Amino acid sequence: MAKKSPSSPKKPKTSNWKNTNAARYNAVVSELVHFSSKTVNSNAAPCGVRLTADQLVDLPYVAVSTMPPGIIPYDYYTGADVAGVVKQVIDGLSNESLADKYTNPPNEDELHTIRQASRQLDKSYVGGTDQVSVRLRQIIVQDRDGNDIALTPLQSAGFSHVLKNRLEEELAAQPQEHHY
Repeated sequence: MAKKSPSSPKKPKTSNWKNTNAARYNAVVSELVHFSSKTVNSNAAPCGVRLTADQLVDLPYVAVSTMPPGIIPYDYYTGADVAGVVKQVIDGLSNESLADKYTNPPNEDELHTIRQASRQLDKSYVGGTDQVSVRLRQIIVQDRDGNDIALTPLQSAGFSHVLKNRLEEELAAQPQEHHY
Protein backbone atom coordinates (compact mmCIF):
# COMPACT_ATOMS: atom_id res chain seq x y z
CA MET A 1 0.00 0.00 0.00
CA ALA A 2 1.41 3.37 -0.97
CA LYS A 3 1.95 5.93 1.72
CA LYS A 4 0.06 9.16 1.46
CA SER A 5 2.22 12.20 1.34
CA PRO A 6 1.36 14.86 3.86
CA SER A 7 -1.04 17.26 2.28
CA SER A 8 -0.25 20.91 2.21
CA PRO A 9 -2.45 23.15 4.30
CA LYS A 10 -5.54 24.20 2.42
CA LYS A 11 -5.81 27.82 1.49
CA PRO A 12 -8.87 29.38 3.11
CA LYS A 13 -11.75 30.00 0.77
CA THR A 14 -12.24 33.61 -0.19
CA SER A 15 -15.35 35.28 -1.50
CA ASN A 16 -16.22 38.59 -3.07
CA TRP A 17 -17.19 41.50 -0.87
CA LYS A 18 -20.36 43.05 -2.26
CA ASN A 19 -20.43 46.80 -1.80
CA THR A 20 -23.62 47.75 0.01
CA ASN A 21 -25.05 51.18 0.69
CA ALA A 22 -25.59 52.66 4.16
CA ALA A 23 -29.38 52.38 3.95
CA ARG A 24 -29.18 48.63 3.35
CA TYR A 25 -26.69 48.12 6.19
CA ASN A 26 -28.91 50.16 8.53
CA ALA A 27 -32.03 48.21 7.55
CA VAL A 28 -30.39 44.81 8.04
CA VAL A 29 -28.57 45.68 11.27
CA SER A 30 -31.72 47.20 12.78
CA GLU A 31 -33.36 43.75 12.62
CA LEU A 32 -30.52 41.58 13.96
CA VAL A 33 -31.72 39.46 16.89
CA HIS A 34 -30.65 37.00 19.57
CA PHE A 35 -33.82 34.88 19.43
CA SER A 36 -35.64 33.85 16.27
CA SER A 37 -38.64 31.79 15.22
CA LYS A 38 -36.74 30.54 12.15
CA THR A 39 -34.76 28.10 14.29
CA VAL A 40 -37.95 26.71 15.85
CA ASN A 41 -40.03 26.18 12.71
CA SER A 42 -39.01 27.50 9.30
CA ASN A 43 -42.68 27.56 8.25
CA ALA A 44 -43.65 29.87 11.12
CA ALA A 45 -44.15 33.57 10.52
CA PRO A 46 -40.78 35.25 11.15
CA CYS A 47 -40.21 36.97 14.48
CA GLY A 48 -37.17 37.91 16.51
CA VAL A 49 -36.00 39.54 19.74
CA ARG A 50 -32.76 41.38 20.54
CA LEU A 51 -31.70 42.01 24.14
CA THR A 52 -29.50 44.82 25.39
CA ALA A 53 -27.13 45.26 28.33
CA ASP A 54 -29.79 46.92 30.48
CA GLN A 55 -31.96 43.80 30.14
CA LEU A 56 -29.39 41.47 31.70
CA VAL A 57 -30.44 39.57 34.80
CA ASP A 58 -28.41 37.94 37.53
CA LEU A 59 -29.37 34.27 37.53
CA PRO A 60 -27.50 31.17 38.71
CA TYR A 61 -27.43 29.62 35.24
CA VAL A 62 -26.21 30.41 31.74
CA ALA A 63 -28.62 32.13 29.38
CA VAL A 64 -28.56 34.85 26.74
CA SER A 65 -29.96 37.26 29.32
CA THR A 66 -27.11 36.54 31.77
CA MET A 67 -24.21 37.17 29.37
CA PRO A 68 -22.61 40.54 28.70
CA PRO A 69 -23.12 42.20 25.29
CA GLY A 70 -20.92 40.99 22.46
CA ILE A 71 -20.71 37.38 23.64
CA ILE A 72 -23.77 36.02 21.81
CA PRO A 73 -23.61 36.40 18.01
CA TYR A 74 -26.54 38.07 16.30
CA ASP A 75 -28.81 36.30 13.84
CA TYR A 76 -31.38 37.42 11.30
CA TYR A 77 -34.97 36.30 11.30
CA THR A 78 -36.19 37.69 8.01
CA GLY A 79 -35.65 36.14 4.57
CA ALA A 80 -32.41 34.59 3.38
CA ASP A 81 -31.84 37.59 1.10
CA VAL A 82 -30.12 39.36 4.02
CA ALA A 83 -27.68 36.52 4.84
CA GLY A 84 -24.85 37.93 2.71
CA VAL A 85 -25.18 41.40 4.23
CA VAL A 86 -25.31 39.92 7.76
CA LYS A 87 -22.11 37.94 7.07
CA GLN A 88 -20.37 41.09 5.87
CA VAL A 89 -21.56 43.07 8.91
CA ILE A 90 -20.31 40.38 11.30
CA ASP A 91 -16.99 40.14 9.45
CA GLY A 92 -16.72 43.93 9.29
CA LEU A 93 -17.19 44.21 13.06
CA SER A 94 -14.72 41.42 13.83
CA ASN A 95 -11.04 41.99 14.48
CA GLU A 96 -10.05 39.49 11.80
CA SER A 97 -8.18 40.40 8.65
CA LEU A 98 -10.70 40.71 5.83
CA ALA A 99 -7.94 40.45 3.23
CA ASP A 100 -7.74 36.74 4.09
CA LYS A 101 -11.50 36.20 3.65
CA TYR A 102 -12.32 38.37 0.65
CA THR A 103 -10.68 38.75 -2.73
CA ASN A 104 -11.71 42.40 -2.70
CA PRO A 105 -11.89 43.48 0.97
CA PRO A 106 -13.95 46.54 1.86
CA ASN A 107 -12.40 49.98 2.07
CA GLU A 108 -12.29 51.98 5.30
CA ASP A 109 -15.39 54.00 4.32
CA GLU A 110 -17.53 50.87 4.06
CA LEU A 111 -16.21 49.56 7.38
CA HIS A 112 -17.06 52.93 8.94
CA THR A 113 -20.60 52.63 7.52
CA ILE A 114 -20.93 49.18 9.14
CA ARG A 115 -19.67 50.50 12.49
CA GLN A 116 -22.16 53.37 12.31
CA ALA A 117 -25.02 50.96 11.54
CA SER A 118 -23.96 48.70 14.42
CA ARG A 119 -24.79 51.43 16.94
CA GLN A 120 -28.39 50.25 16.60
CA LEU A 121 -27.43 47.04 18.38
CA ASP A 122 -27.35 48.98 21.66
CA LYS A 123 -31.15 49.19 21.48
CA SER A 124 -33.52 46.33 22.14
CA TYR A 125 -35.66 45.13 19.26
CA VAL A 126 -38.77 43.02 18.85
CA GLY A 127 -40.08 42.24 15.39
CA GLY A 128 -42.86 40.14 13.95
CA THR A 129 -44.50 39.50 17.31
CA ASP A 130 -47.85 41.18 16.66
CA GLN A 131 -49.42 37.76 16.34
CA VAL A 132 -48.04 34.39 17.43
CA SER A 133 -47.77 31.92 14.58
CA VAL A 134 -49.85 28.77 15.03
CA ARG A 135 -46.72 26.81 14.07
CA LEU A 136 -44.91 27.86 17.27
CA ARG A 137 -45.38 26.03 20.53
CA GLN A 138 -46.61 27.82 23.60
CA ILE A 139 -46.50 27.04 27.26
CA ILE A 140 -48.88 28.34 29.90
CA VAL A 141 -47.47 29.55 33.23
CA GLN A 142 -49.05 31.45 36.08
CA ASP A 143 -47.92 34.81 37.37
CA ARG A 144 -47.76 35.72 41.07
CA ASP A 145 -51.48 36.48 41.12
CA GLY A 146 -52.44 33.14 39.55
CA ASN A 147 -53.24 34.59 36.12
CA ASP A 148 -52.33 32.45 33.12
CA ILE A 149 -49.64 33.75 30.78
CA ALA A 150 -48.84 32.19 27.41
CA LEU A 151 -45.12 32.06 26.62
CA THR A 152 -43.59 31.23 23.25
CA PRO A 153 -40.08 29.77 23.65
CA LEU A 154 -37.67 30.95 20.94
CA GLN A 155 -34.24 29.51 20.36
CA SER A 156 -30.98 31.38 20.01
CA ALA A 157 -28.63 30.07 17.33
CA GLY A 158 -25.92 32.39 18.67
CA PHE A 159 -26.23 31.00 22.20
CA SER A 160 -26.09 27.43 20.85
CA HIS A 161 -22.88 28.32 19.00
CA VAL A 162 -21.27 29.80 22.13
CA LEU A 163 -22.39 26.87 24.30
CA LYS A 164 -21.10 24.27 21.82
CA ASN A 165 -17.69 25.97 21.65
CA ARG A 166 -17.48 26.23 25.43
CA LEU A 167 -18.37 22.56 25.90
CA GLU A 168 -15.74 21.53 23.33
CA GLU A 169 -13.12 23.64 25.19
CA GLU A 170 -14.07 22.04 28.50
CA LEU A 171 -13.89 18.56 26.98
CA ALA A 172 -10.52 19.25 25.38
CA ALA A 173 -9.17 20.38 28.76
CA GLN A 174 -10.13 17.07 30.40
CA PRO A 175 -7.80 14.07 30.39
CA GLN A 176 -8.57 11.64 27.57
CA GLU A 177 -9.71 8.88 29.96
CA HIS A 178 -12.56 11.13 31.14
CA HIS A 179 -14.01 11.43 27.62
CA TYR A 180 -17.04 9.32 26.85
